[in-house]
Amino acid sequence: MEVDANAQRGTKRRKEDQEEPQRHDVLWFPDGNVVLATDDYLFKVYKGLLSTHSSFFKDMFELPNVGGSSDGQNAGGTIQEMYEGVPLIKMVGDKGEDVAHLLRALFEHRCVFRCTKCALLSDLALRYYNRDDGETPLDVIIALLVLSAKYDFK
Repeated sequence: MEVDANAQRGTKRRKEDQEEPQRHDVLWFPDGNVVLATDDYLFKVYKGLLSTHSSFFKDMFELPNVGGSSDGQNAGGTIQEMYEGVPLIKMVGDKGEDVAHLLRALFEHRCVFRCTKCALLSDLALRYYNRDDGETPLDVIIALLVLSAKYDFK
């Protein structure tokens, strides 16, 4: 019996010792105003951009207990979990890589560049995801479809 109890305690300790989510290399903006947390990653992004493209996030950010004062407490007395002074939103059940695909498709939607030969601006959509590109991996497409439906992205 003692062996089983010790094994269970060891399992609990290992779960507690698991690595914490790390800042995403690309989707961590120092001036971001919300942190989205997944199993693997932390994403510091912008409420306004999320709200513009997702009714789910728009409605959530309008709630009084999300994005309260800098100390994490709002007028109703509810405490909002914070990370480095901004609201922390846990995206339970969403894989970090899938959320990264969704956010990169949102943030890297279009890159305008200047042609060095003709000095004209070109909007040839150097994008993270291009719907007309037959080379997009299936896992990226599935992540975009599932999460855009779940969070009502337009």
